[in-house]
Amino acid sequence: MTFPEGRTVSAWLDKQAEAERKMTEVRRDAARKRGIYRRDTGRPMKPEPEPHVESARPGDLVGLDCFFVGRLHGSQGAVWQLTACDTYSPFGWAELVVCPEGQPTARQVSALARRVARELEAAGSVERLRLAT
Repeated sequence: MTFPEGRTVSAWLDKQAEAERKMTEVRRDAARKRGIYRRDTGRPMKPEPEPHVESARPGDLVGLDCFFVGRLHGSQGAVWQLTACDTYSPFGWAELVVCPEGQPTARQVSALARRVARELEAAGSVERLRLAT
């Protein structure tokens, strides 16, 4: 097997690896100029992401969202995914619901919110659930 300009696979891979090494060095130099690099390894550090919302502890604030999955064979309407995500921790909940009217109802979304509240309360994480949509 040959690659552009008659090169063999190994020669082509060597060229790609060299290009990657050069780009890594360019990134490292740019990070050093900005003062964000690790002293022990010399590698650039990734800055800590800033939170988009403020929450003090797990269960303090839960975000809700709905995603259209589609019309699946055999279902009696549109299928939606209802999702709840804790803004403090990596925990999340999801349910698939069939929506004969085309969109999730308040009853379906409320059922997920109640489930999340029960599970957080059982874990001792929440006194009062705050929701963001």
